[in-house]
Amino acid sequence: MAPYAFAVYRGDVPPWLPYISDAGGDPPQSAVFSMGMALIGLMFVMGIYLCYLILETQNINDCKLITWLGKLLILAGFFMCIGLFGIATNPTGHLRRDGSWTWVVLVPHLLGAATFFSSSIGMMALLTFTTFLLERPNWLNRLFVSRATILMGSLLGGLLVLVGLPALSEVEGLKPSPDHGRVYPPGTTWSAFGEWLIVLTFMLFVATFIPMFRRTKITLVVDYKK
Repeated sequence: MAPYAFAVYRGDVPPWLPYISDAGGDPPQSAVFSMGMALIGLMFVMGIYLCYLILETQNINDCKLITWLGKLLILAGFFMCIGLFGIATNPTGHLRRDGSWTWVVLVPHLLGAATFFSSSIGMMALLTFTTFLLERPNWLNRLFVSRATILMGSLLGGLLVLVGLPALSEVEGLKPSPDHGRVYPPGTTWSAFGEWLIVLTFMLFVATFIPMFRRTKITLVVDYKK
């Protein structure tokens, strides 16, 4: 939120529903935004692997499907990290020396964002389904309902992003300008809203990890032999 507040204060983006990446795309807030994305990516790889270990511990009936879903979960976490790195290393407020932007900055950034969003929604779907499998026959509990509801919100956000994306002919108009902040073409409000919805539902979903992590004891064993 700090990069967003600073971007609005500096006039880099409008206060109402800017694209999140644009709020963190211009210097100096782009440095904080990029470091945050990279750090979150690294932490999430470790967090997702911990989720996998917890699922394996909960899988007392040795369900092969849960084991495979756990492995897919690790893969989703890896791609989420890659996507966040793609976002972090291609801030939308930067330009090449020759002034080019669309193909050298925006497209790599969008690929990173698409990778992160699709992988994060996939992660939510995998964990929601594994919650159902592990909690049967009493699957209709608070955890499953919470995760399923949040997942529906993220899917809605993804749909809004796709529906509201600007046309290719309008993309060049999003290029950073030295004369003014971001000016969005008409119709992008729903896309920006969908992006914010995905991020907020992602944060809510991560919050559902807290009870699971609280009941987890991690022991590190280092065995050194000459």
